Amino acid sequence: MRLPALAFLLLLAAAGSCGAVAGVSYDVYFHGNGSVEIDANIHLDWAFTEYAWWLPPGTEVVGVYDARGPLEYWVDGGKVKFYSTSTENGQEIRARFSRANASDCYGPVCHAGLSLSGFSGEETQVRMHFEHSKLFASEPAADNGLITKAGGVYLRANYVADDEKGYALGEFPHYAVYAPQGEDYSQFFRQAERYYWLVGNLTGLTPVCSRFIVASVPDEMLANFAGDYSGACLIRLKHSFMNSSWYGLPNFMQTVLHETTHGFMGTLPVQNSSWFKEGVSNFVAFRAYDLEEGMTPETAYVVKQKTFNGTTYPFVSVAKRIPLNELDDFYLDGGKWTPEWTPYDQQTTAERDFGYSYSHFIINAFARRFGDDKLPVVVAELSRSGEASTAPEETGLILNAMRSATGKKLLDDELLYPYRQTLLSQGKNAFKAEVGNLSIDQDEINKTQTEVFAAYYRREIPPIGPHEYNVTETGSPDYEPNSTDFVLLGIVVVVAVIMPLLFLALLAYLAYRLFRKLTGKGQAKPAAKIPPVTPQKPQAKPPRKPKR
Repeated sequence: MRLPALAFLLLLAAAGSCGAVAGVSYDVYFHGNGSVEIDANIHLDWAFTEYAWWLPPGTEVVGVYDARGPLEYWVDGGKVKFYSTSTENGQEIRARFSRANASDCYGPVCHAGLSLSGFSGEETQVRMHFEHSKLFASEPAADNGLITKAGGVYLRANYVADDEKGYALGEFPHYAVYAPQGEDYSQFFRQAERYYWLVGNLTGLTPVCSRFIVASVPDEMLANFAGDYSGACLIRLKHSFMNSSWYGLPNFMQTVLHETTHGFMGTLPVQNSSWFKEGVSNFVAFRAYDLEEGMTPETAYVVKQKTFNGTTYPFVSVAKRIPLNELDDFYLDGGKWTPEWTPYDQQTTAERDFGYSYSHFIINAFARRFGDDKLPVVVAELSRSGEASTAPEETGLILNAMRSATGKKLLDDELLYPYRQTLLSQGKNAFKAEVGNLSIDQDEINKTQTEVFAAYYRREIPPIGPHEYNVTETGSPDYEPNSTDFVLLGIVVVVAVIMPLLFLALLAYLAYRLFRKLTGKGQAKPAAKIPPVTPQKPQAKPPRKPKR
């Protein structure tokens, strides 16, 4: 983001009409504890009674002095105002400012940004002084601690305190890495060094920084990002990211090279166009990732062998590309993305991730269509272009540079929305075929991964991807059962199946008997009572009739 550098100066009308000469120089004192003191040495060729100078943002006024001593001053509207005690021309005024927490420090590494006012069109000098610390790099670049620039100066300075504060330095050809003592990141940066050449090769840029300083910083300083480029050759990496095995070597290397590319591009006059800066940085970083994983620009994935807990198995390593379904949806919804996109806007993680992916897609599509060698031409064209004040104006400069590099009259939509017309006019199948490996079809990747795993369990790997795998299966010949095996199988069935069933049946019967007994339903019914029988007298027989 470009920050304002010119200051407002209250001039007397009479002095302006006389063509008076004025100038300012600064002495900036950096202390190892993060505090800063600033002396503004203001030269005026005319007499004045009242004058004003802008305060550097965030500072307090310590005092204002002329050759005779302290001057009466007051602060109003971001300016320090003061009276003169002299009526002579050619006065020298010194205004002293201080700021306790002017620097963000991570261990011994401190980063400060200061806006210093100047006279428009006049030379401004900034002399930097370091106490208990030393300068690593600055923007604008300093010559023995001295910066000379017309007008105001926005100063970025990265310096290292003498007190290591529990950090240790790891030195590599292009990186000076400061991290907590006991943490070793040498394997990560050795890998990044192997692909450092790609940054200059793909952008055509020569780095302003002979080395980058890398600082491990607390997570809260970067929030949603794994790392960033803070200017003046400083790369900050989130501490948890540096210590997580989840990301692995290729992802770590990719992040370092992404931020390194930002450092290479720091002098381009299109610092407001996030889509171009992020797109080019990802183009370089993803190319390095692909090479490390064994992929070429013509492939989208490769089958590799991975060992986990002593077991080696095949898996599909996928190139860093925009998901095809997201690209389809984006184009069919009318393309809501705009060149004003920036990762620092308020947005969801998915929206931010899509912005990164789509920015890369624009640059990657341009390189595939016209060749990798055209991107350095675009960058060179931009280096010669003037500055623009807004993101849309910068996008216009970038698109003109892309047209100039190709020598073709390309429409803005062709460059900003590659292959969209194919999708809208010919449908998804034609679009997928034309986009090819510039995007990733996750359904196909999942299918391939399933096939690879299935083949692994069959002890053979199908010919998928550019690599060939020779897997030899060893072991005894195919097994054929005999009669003894069938007898043993029958015994196993009886013991393992029938016997448990009989046992369960017995348990069920016993439970039933117990239930009957407890409820009384299992006892014999008592005999029915027989009423007593009363004996009856025998009835008298009727008399016989006499025989006649």
